[in-house]
Amino acid sequence: MKNTYRIGEVAQLLGVSTETLRFYELEGLVHPRKNPANGYRVFTLQNICELMDIIFYRNVNLSIEEIRSIQNSPHQLHITLELAQQKKHMIQKIIQEQQRLLQKFETLEFAHNAIDHHLGQYIVMPLPSFYVVHKINPELLPSQAQDTFFANQEFDLCTFGGHVIQEKGKWVEGDYCILMKRKLASNLGVEEQLRDRPVIGSRRGVYTVFLAKSDDYMHREIVRLLNWMVQSGYQLVDKILFNYMLTYHVKDVCQTYVELFAPVV
Repeated sequence: MKNTYRIGEVAQLLGVSTETLRFYELEGLVHPRKNPANGYRVFTLQNICELMDIIFYRNVNLSIEEIRSIQNSPHQLHITLELAQQKKHMIQKIIQEQQRLLQKFETLEFAHNAIDHHLGQYIVMPLPSFYVVHKINPELLPSQAQDTFFANQEFDLCTFGGHVIQEKGKWVEGDYCILMKRKLASNLGVEEQLRDRPVIGSRRGVYTVFLAKSDDYMHREIVRLLNWMVQSGYQLVDKILFNYMLTYHVKDVCQTYVELFAPVV
């Protein structure tokens, strides 16, 4: 059974160049033997294991000097355990950040698809439910000190919304809240942090998307929605929920795409 290998074979196995392996040898990190007959380097399986560790250390940004110190330390086991714990925590944090970014992009993709397919249209469908992350004081937005959930950098995945109410004969936004869809919370693994928060939503309802351009946009859209429901034979059974999706500036005018969820029987 073959148990020694030439430098080209090892380079191909580990996915590095022969120059990299020669550099590690020059730095004293790996010690292949030389065939006395032809002077070729001969790597053993133990050498390959050494190189796998070296490549791993380089992938977590350790310097050559730091790797050399680990190899030469009488406390190598303790050092590698401490390194593993430290880097594991760092990588977990990076993964969490990347997961948040992925969810943000998926949320944007969902919003664009919803706008493309449901802008100005009405559809009866299962509706999502939301955690009420924070009820907004009209005069004061919450701070990290007020709500520890925001300290975990989840705020950028929340949306603003609430229930539509009647005020002086007009339909307007009311009960402003910071919301997070329960499905999204599940994907992020933050349901435990939110389990004591109120939940709003319905199993079934009328869904639509519209573009808010004027001051009375909500009244106009709710009237249209309610008229469509009457004509289609649906009865409203709970408060209508609104949720801001995307906001754009067009010629210095702020325009917002808004979702409406109207629970029906």
